Amino acid sequence: VMFIIIYNHVMIMCMLLWLLLKKMMILMMMMMRRSRNSSMRRRRRRKKRRTTPTTPTTPTTKPSVSSDADPFTTWPVAIELPSLLDKKARSLAQLTSNAKIELELNSEFAKLEEGERIVASPIDGDESRWRILLSDEKSGDKKTGDEDKAGVELAQLAHRENEFQFVWSEGAPVAKTLQVKNCVLNIASQKHSRTIPLRKPLRESTFTISLEKRVDTRVLDVANLPKTDDLRLEVELLNQFPMTAYWKNDQRKAGKGKYLAVQLKDYPGTEIRFKVDRKGREEIAVYVMPVYNPNARISFDLSIDRLQNMEKGAQRAVLGARRDLTRAEARLRALKSKQSSINAQRTNNVFQQQAKAAAQFGVTRDLNSTSKKIATSKRRIVESETLLKKLPEAQELITKLHNKAQVKLRVFVEGEEAQLPLYIASDS
Repeated sequence: VMFIIIYNHVMIMCMLLWLLLKKMMILMMMMMRRSRNSSMRRRRRRKKRRTTPTTPTTPTTKPSVSSDADPFTTWPVAIELPSLLDKKARSLAQLTSNAKIELELNSEFAKLEEGERIVASPIDGDESRWRILLSDEKSGDKKTGDEDKAGVELAQLAHRENEFQFVWSEGAPVAKTLQVKNCVLNIASQKHSRTIPLRKPLRESTFTISLEKRVDTRVLDVANLPKTDDLRLEVELLNQFPMTAYWKNDQRKAGKGKYLAVQLKDYPGTEIRFKVDRKGREEIAVYVMPVYNPNARISFDLSIDRLQNMEKGAQRAVLGARRDLTRAEARLRALKSKQSSINAQRTNNVFQQQAKAAAQFGVTRDLNSTSKKIATSKRRIVESETLLKKLPEAQELITKLHNKAQVKLRVFVEGEEAQLPLYIASDS
């Protein structure tokens, strides 16, 4: 028995030793594989540095400038990046000094996958050159916290000789690279800073209201759309608006798919409604819909096309209602005569009494129905004639507004930290 117990203990110890050795061998193999992968990544980075477009280096000498000087005084409010086909370094803006600058990219408007974002990271610790990278929270390099090694390089930025330069990187995915244009650049130097969208909005002169159609649809020629979940519309009245107007509920901004309305003081109930929304998958549009509503019973779209149809329709409605009224009144007189004859009949037995009662019930029912038709016809005549009287006023309103009324209009995407303008209609 003692021999068996000792034997079992020895076997257990051997098995534990064997498992320990196996685990050590697995750990050694994993370490060797990681070392080999790290070596391969270093070789790829060295190869990539040899093939990456050259970015201008910072000059060795810098002019002395006041630390309080604003280096961004000549910067535009928005920057248009070069075409993807242009692979040369291009100057985006001039700085009035060679002061040290700091920057970051806000990619909240870019159409990216969940967990992706576009970041700017210094190149090898040089704070005058930056890589623009497509970073993914799920990437292995991101877990190290070293953003210079994270993601795919899309472009490069550099501050050189008072110029702020930009160059696209070779081999980056086109769809993701285009989203750099939907980013906002936050740049700062000492006490001064700027927030600069990396795309210029589509610009037109003031927005002229057209009443040619019931709904004036203006498709905006905005390429490379950003995320439009927080699309906004802002409208401002001009001093030369042809009549006194004010904002319904004092609301000058509206979100995607929601109307904001201008009301006219001399035409109570009349509104000019504005809305911005998606049109298809890759387009956005501004919709303008004037509504004429002088009273509770009259309301229609205020447009040249609609007004012409309304006038013809109202005239036909008056003629039809008068014709129906004449017929109903004649029928009413005949029914009343019939009712008098039935009431004058004498009955000698129960059967005749029942027949007379049935006839009286039927003629009474027809009298009520005919009376309702007469009331309906009279109401239609009154409404149609009232509408015909209001149509000259509506025509006068169209003459004042059509291709004459103008507004300032701005379409943008609202973010948590900034705005991305897409379309501006304004002379200023």
